[in-house]
Amino acid sequence: MALAAEIKSQLNQYIQLLENDLVIKVNAGEDTVSKEMVELLDELSAMTSKITLEKAALPRTPSFSVNRVGEDTGVIFAGVPLGHEFTSLVLALLQVSGRPPKVDQAVIDQMKGIEGEHHFESYISLSCHNCPDVVQALNMMSVINPNITHTMIDGAAFKDEVESKEIMAVPTVFMNGQPFGSGRMSIEEMIAKMGVSVDADELTSKDHLTCLLLAVVLLVQVQPFMRRAKEFALVLSQSVLAVKCLIRLASRTSLVFHTQKALNLRLASKNM
Repeated sequence: MALAAEIKSQLNQYIQLLENDLVIKVNAGEDTVSKEMVELLDELSAMTSKITLEKAALPRTPSFSVNRVGEDTGVIFAGVPLGHEFTSLVLALLQVSGRPPKVDQAVIDQMKGIEGEHHFESYISLSCHNCPDVVQALNMMSVINPNITHTMIDGAAFKDEVESKEIMAVPTVFMNGQPFGSGRMSIEEMIAKMGVSVDADELTSKDHLTCLLLAVVLLVQVQPFMRRAKEFALVLSQSVLAVKCLIRLASRTSLVFHTQKALNLRLASKNM
């Protein structure tokens, strides 16, 4: 399966941005998907001397891992990452090579601070619009934190796994063999889900706005306890402390679980 001329041209432009040499470890069989994957990787390595291919034993066939020279990063693709996952492949190559990800330093620090070993598996479809965000976030964590690994799994290429795990929608993520989440998730949501809190004082102005909107949604959930929308606006304007608490709360927890806590914060701020 040769790459389309347009895709190959785009890929060649990105390949020129590689910072350092890469080693792509390949585990392929004789099946059709394996052959397509090998053709893709052969085209990649032909574009630059910075990419070297070598055979390796990986848990799934077909699959390949993207690594620094002498170091396994834990970024693995099981299948052929084209379609909507083309960008995921490009970013993985660039970030593993040493090109810094476009994410706030506070988020990078949080990823670095995640303790314990975490092995992620994301089941995706190449036609899924929400899957790349999840794949790219998990790949980024794997690149930044050596205790984290991630394997993107094309459900169409591994139907037996999808059926055995009763996966009904994509993306579906497992962590250390246990269900972690499904649907679109941001990297901040994943980090929070792993038990790492977000300090509101470290957030950027853009993040403050996002968290403030989350706080608005959170308070809307306690509608039975609120008399007027104007009262809500007054509470926010009068209490910076309440807003900060709500931001922290909304950024790391579900809306439903902390409805009562949100009510308590609102009442406390009203009396300040």
